[in-house]
Amino acid sequence: MNFIKRLQNKPRYIRVQMLWISVILVMSIILFFWLISLNYSFKSSETVPSLFGTLKEDFSLFKKSLQAGIKGIMEVGKEEADFEVEIIK
Repeated sequence: MNFIKRLQNKPRYIRVQMLWISVILVMSIILFFWLISLNYSFKSSETVPSLFGTLKEDFSLFKKSLQAGIKGIMEVGKEEADFEVEIIK
């Protein structure tokens, strides 16, 4: 409590400096522990896929689904054409 009372009696610019020093110190400690836990998390988990690999796989799946969609549209178009031909006969 003595420290707080002495700090309250200091000028405002000193109190603001102490505030920012405290914030930087606490955030450094939090960041340090976060990085350590993140490093431990990556070591204990399975391999993490790369961004490029994930994008490549997603693009290939999109390409396959697009080709299947186009193929389905072409088959529906043939059925409609056959249906129209049958009506004309």
